[in-house]
Amino acid sequence: MKLKSIKIPILYFIILFFPNVIVFAHYPMGNYIRKELALPQNGVRAEQVKDKPELLGDPKAESMIGDFKIYNDRVGFIISGARPASGYHLYGGHVEDAGLLRKQDDGYYWWNLMGDVYPVFYQGAGSLLVARLFKPETVEIVKDGSDGEAIVRVKGRDAEFPILKEILQIKTSSSIKADITIDYILRPGARTLEVITTLKNQTKKKRTLYMGMVFMMGDGQNMFAPDIGFNSGNMRGRVFPLIGSAGHGISYGWYSPEDNLHIHEKMYSLVASTFGDITMPPEGEGSFKYYFIVGTGDEASIYDEKYRLDGETALGVLTGKCVEQDTGKPAADAMIHVLTPEGNHRNQIAVSADGAFRAVMPPGEYILQAVSYERDDATPTKVLIKSNEETSALITVPQSAAMTYEIINEWGERIPATISFKAVDGKPTSANDPKFRVETFGGGFYKTIFSGGVGSVALRPGKYEVYFSRGFEYEIDKKEITAVGGETTTVKALLQHIVDTTGFLSGDFHVHSQPSPDSDDTIAEKVMGAAACGLEVPIATDHERNTDYKPHIKKLGMEKYVTSIVGDELTTMRLGHFNAFPLHYDPDKPNNGAPYWYGLTGPQIFKAFRDDPGEYEVIQINHPRSTGGGYFDFVGYDPTTGTARDKKNFSWNFDAMEVVNGKGLGDLKHTIPDWFSFLNLGRRITGVGNSDSHHVFNLELGYPRNYVMSATDEPDKMVETEFIKAVLAQKVVLSGGPFIRFTVNEKSGLGSLVKDTDGVVNLNIEVQAPSWIEVKTLTIIANGETIKTVPITACREAVCYKGSIKVNPKRDTWYVVSVEGDKDLFPVYPGARPYAITNPIWVDVDGNGRFDPLLQ
Repeated sequence: MKLKSIKIPILYFIILFFPNVIVFAHYPMGNYIRKELALPQNGVRAEQVKDKPELLGDPKAESMIGDFKIYNDRVGFIISGARPASGYHLYGGHVEDAGLLRKQDDGYYWWNLMGDVYPVFYQGAGSLLVARLFKPETVEIVKDGSDGEAIVRVKGRDAEFPILKEILQIKTSSSIKADITIDYILRPGARTLEVITTLKNQTKKKRTLYMGMVFMMGDGQNMFAPDIGFNSGNMRGRVFPLIGSAGHGISYGWYSPEDNLHIHEKMYSLVASTFGDITMPPEGEGSFKYYFIVGTGDEASIYDEKYRLDGETALGVLTGKCVEQDTGKPAADAMIHVLTPEGNHRNQIAVSADGAFRAVMPPGEYILQAVSYERDDATPTKVLIKSNEETSALITVPQSAAMTYEIINEWGERIPATISFKAVDGKPTSANDPKFRVETFGGGFYKTIFSGGVGSVALRPGKYEVYFSRGFEYEIDKKEITAVGGETTTVKALLQHIVDTTGFLSGDFHVHSQPSPDSDDTIAEKVMGAAACGLEVPIATDHERNTDYKPHIKKLGMEKYVTSIVGDELTTMRLGHFNAFPLHYDPDKPNNGAPYWYGLTGPQIFKAFRDDPGEYEVIQINHPRSTGGGYFDFVGYDPTTGTARDKKNFSWNFDAMEVVNGKGLGDLKHTIPDWFSFLNLGRRITGVGNSDSHHVFNLELGYPRNYVMSATDEPDKMVETEFIKAVLAQKVVLSGGPFIRFTVNEKSGLGSLVKDTDGVVNLNIEVQAPSWIEVKTLTIIANGETIKTVPITACREAVCYKGSIKVNPKRDTWYVVSVEGDKDLFPVYPGARPYAITNPIWVDVDGNGRFDPLLQ
């Protein structure tokens, strides 16, 4: 982005609302239903979806026209048809989306925030190595709801688990030899889908199989279970009567009448379980029942429905109000957690807008702990729940504090920025206990927000160092505040744009958001995070799914600051991870058009990307030497010879490689030799650096980033094909802080082939950085060898180095320039250090019009 010429500061006006402030805002709101089209009370229906408005919709919805909808006046479910499914399980016939109907204005909205959940069958007692999936053959409506019950029936057979087959490259399990029928049943007024799975034995022997589920929730949903609450890291190897997940405005729960849900695996957002066994007589049938509950955003609504289904009668009712001390105002931001006297977690109850809360509970003594991230701890409240009685409690919580702010540049214009709060005297609170499901922030900060330039933020009372930043091109501003409960502090911050990147747009080519099962970031959060850190072209590369940020950019009004490109990360388990962009976004296809990778060789994977209808595209090798996920490791690439051991899976049909992935620079010792070997082979593989960001509030988005040569500095005027062609042509500077301008003989830029036969070549170099980035060393590399190192002692007015260095190549030579430093990039990118490297400029010394490779 170019620096603005001097002009008189413009007037700015205080507005009555604070736009574009993003802290944690998971948006499960889906499709709108006019009041007259909603089902009446006690209505229930099953139907095949014929039009998109009939679907539930949400940021992660994966259902399609032709699927089956089963719903009443409270909840709705989409059962995918006998079609290929999105995600990692490939097959339909399962619950694709599940939503809660919420009143809004003169109608209703579906709220839906469900991840991937699908059935598995085990021939042994729980190992995923013997797991089989369900592959549907037919889906039909057995009852449409007109007689008071809706049933969708799916019939099919078992199939191999494709991920396991890819990992192990052997046949992982044999057929369970049974016909499978799954009935999905919904009744009027219920918030529960009853699921009955029936297996018909095809053999003449009595057999027992195990029924289970795989959960890949994430997506803003947090898994919980009895005793441990939301500390899901303690799930593995335990048996629970129920597990669930809770997020903003909607929660889910799963259990069977046997109360025997065994968790076998817990890896990141994946939870593998068994519900129980199914015994089949010779050539006979066996069945298993479980329930899928939709709640209103907390555990209490899940347990309430479970108790109803179990016919529990010896229960009590807990009601109450949660209000602020001194003011008596409702404290709707608090959650009421119910603990045993021993500290075991028993329930979690949302507080409504008027401060009220309610839960059905078994009799006993309990401790109520109100928890809010923006408040100090409330005093625990002891209650005694009695059978068939109502117990009321009044809980008072300390007042939160607030800070209002405005962020401007040197011309008086409001600009997007990141605001990070470091607690100076912060003390641990219940919000730090993992069983209470509280959001966390990276970099040692109490809280980070992404703002459009003006707003207000709630804070826990205390002293804070407040850092305002906007990526690598701006200076930072720091304020010290004391936040007092019930009071508001006003702050005005100035961020000076000091680094001149005229002729370049900054892009991060590896970014994940909510459509990825391992990211909770909504697309809105990702877009605002990009605008706030000065990242102009975040490329959406969700796992196995094409994602389009542009509608969200427009909705947020961020077109001036951010544009985006549709991409995909194809995430194999045996060959590595690969990005491609731009790709065609097609919401009418599974995974929005992203290719399936199961069973493909490396060359076939690259061809699948090339078959996308786009005119130009970049295929990028992600973290090529990372443990367990590096393509060059998998194929045995040897940079000293320029050859790969696995010739079946190696292909040169890619365009770029990640020299740097994320904040760790430790892989440079492996990736730099790989990249330099490609250049020595004469292959114009573009070296890039990307964040691989999954959690924007960890302050990772945009470190590192790529400055791509561009005819415009304005994101909304970027021509996508020109941007892509520049990446393919190596017109890129990889930046983890510093910005480098590099030309040869004062005119030939990055990626150019320069004819120079007189034996003297001038390397023109300029390095810029804001004052909070410390640059120590500049290095010039020729054909993979360091030929000169220049110490840098100080940066003055953003310029750290500017000069011309003469070199005397004896043969065709490519040159790159790198700079680095040792000091941590706190507060903008804590845990990272300065590093940047250019793509090469190629010099034709013998004048034959080409670069003659060093390696053959």
